[in-house]
Amino acid sequence: MECALTLGPGMAQYTDHVMTGRAGTYEEEQKYSKVVIREYRNPSNFGDIENPDAVGKIKGLCRDTMKISLRIENGRIIDAFFWTDGCGATIACGSMLTKMIKGKTIKEAADITSEKFKTV
Repeated sequence: MECALTLGPGMAQYTDHVMTGRAGTYEEEQKYSKVVIREYRNPSNFGDIENPDAVGKIKGLCRDTMKISLRIENGRIIDAFFWTDGCGATIACGSMLTKMIKGKTIKEAADITSEKFKTV
């Protein structure tokens, strides 16, 4: 699957030859849940925080890069943004994760595992 992420004014736009248009709809729905489809089509918290309090960056097994930027006050995450050069599934993960960690303490956010993430 070929995918690309391009930035427009103030928003992310995802393009994928399988996941766009009428021809890709059936395959997309067979491969991804409705939540994943919704999140990569309309990601929340995409971008960077200016002067963040913390930044984490990883490169996944499929070579996607994910960067998470945090604003922290009194030990709680008050804002979280992500940036990725990855495909739709990676975009959905960044979007869902940033929503999950807002309002949590650093410890609570660190305790989120892939098993807990799957229940979203």
